[in-house]
Amino acid sequence: MSHKKILLIIIPILLVFGIRYLYHSTNPLYFFFPDTYQYLNRAQEIAAGSSLVNPFRVPLYPFILKNTLHLDGKINVDNQTINAFNYQSLIRFQYSLNLIQAVFFLLLIHRLFGVSWAFTAAAAIFAFDIQSIAWGKNVLPETATSALVVILLFLLTRFVDSLNILYLAAGIIVFSLLFLLRPVYFLLPLSLLPILTFYFLRKKLPAISIITAIFLISSLLVPFYYRQQNKKLYDYPGTTTVSDHNLLAKVIQYNLNVAKLPDESAFDQKLKACVARHTPGQRVELDECIASLGIAQDKYFVNSGKIAGRFAQRAIIAEPFSFIAKSVLLLPQALVSTRPDPFFWVSTYSSNVTLGNFWSTLSQIHDRLLPLTLLFFLFYPLSLLIFLKNPNRKNTILTIIGTVIAYQQFFNTFFAHTDYIRLRSVIEEPLWLFCFYYFLMVIRKIGNARLLQKGIKRQKDKTPLSRILQKAPPSF
Repeated sequence: MSHKKILLIIIPILLVFGIRYLYHSTNPLYFFFPDTYQYLNRAQEIAAGSSLVNPFRVPLYPFILKNTLHLDGKINVDNQTINAFNYQSLIRFQYSLNLIQAVFFLLLIHRLFGVSWAFTAAAAIFAFDIQSIAWGKNVLPETATSALVVILLFLLTRFVDSLNILYLAAGIIVFSLLFLLRPVYFLLPLSLLPILTFYFLRKKLPAISIITAIFLISSLLVPFYYRQQNKKLYDYPGTTTVSDHNLLAKVIQYNLNVAKLPDESAFDQKLKACVARHTPGQRVELDECIASLGIAQDKYFVNSGKIAGRFAQRAIIAEPFSFIAKSVLLLPQALVSTRPDPFFWVSTYSSNVTLGNFWSTLSQIHDRLLPLTLLFFLFYPLSLLIFLKNPNRKNTILTIIGTVIAYQQFFNTFFAHTDYIRLRSVIEEPLWLFCFYYFLMVIRKIGNARLLQKGIKRQKDKTPLSRILQKAPPSF
């Protein structure tokens, strides 16, 4: 390997890991949020012998908290007791996950670009992305989630490359872990099934196609079992009550007309009144709505969740086109929102003033460049068209990456009413990579077209067009 190629590899690697080391070694802070208390109390319940299955919070992040913080299950966590634990072991664990994510992301970039200037540029963008650097300081499951998303993309890429079923089997495990971190991922395997099936059938590999379908469909076993256990243990017919409450919040956010809904119970009038009290455009606070139901001993919000979820489903079914239209219109805002709603999720503090200023500058640059990711809504349909026309290895990999991003953003927008910065954070690195690839492709296509036009003009029709086309630079 030439010295030039070695530098193209070494420089971005040093940037990625060097910047992360500087950030974490000079920032001793960590941060709590409202959900942190809930995850910690679930961890305490698990430490005390409670079932891993729970209708309020899925268990993987509480399990991580239990083991990294060495919880004993004896303390109820609130604003008075939350500082009773030493969080440094958790922060070190999340820092390790961030480094593992960086390794797999660099491998993923290499699968797309090889050793080239494009690899170096993409890795440099990743190295300076303050979002990917700083999330490990937050006591929230996003660090683990984003790491698993990148690992999943790498495993699927290797599966497409090698046809080795072991990569797919490992991917199914990652699917299950993602579900146990964030239940929104339960349908992700099925969203990828048409892409992989089409690719293998076009490659005339029906056996691999069938095996892939079996594996991906089998990933539903964990969510199905989880829901069955929730029904058995808590009489709750779902995964988490959080999703039911979020659905009610969407009804309020979109100001759907609930006045005409027929009442199924006495609770419906209370929910209608709650929806009417909220002003469209303002942040939705559900505590008042849930409290207005007057349900005593509603552990894990099981009863209020069933009531709110059923009411919200009926409201959405009554106005499906309004719900879909408002969600579609919200997609760009949810993707590029920079308003910390309601918290500032990324720390730019450093014990070194110069570094602190540097992190702040990176954060400002990030926010100013973020609107460029709106190109995803152009590039993703383009990737699908290119894939359907030519389902080769690279086009398949790019379509998989784009579909994972689209899946996440769809659920972020259609079924969440706030915290878009946090929800987007788990797909930021794949999003930048995807947009960078197609942005570079478009630039090269434009450059090739201009060179071709100049060649035709210079020849002044003295040279046959076929010879000019032969001299044109190759497409990307």
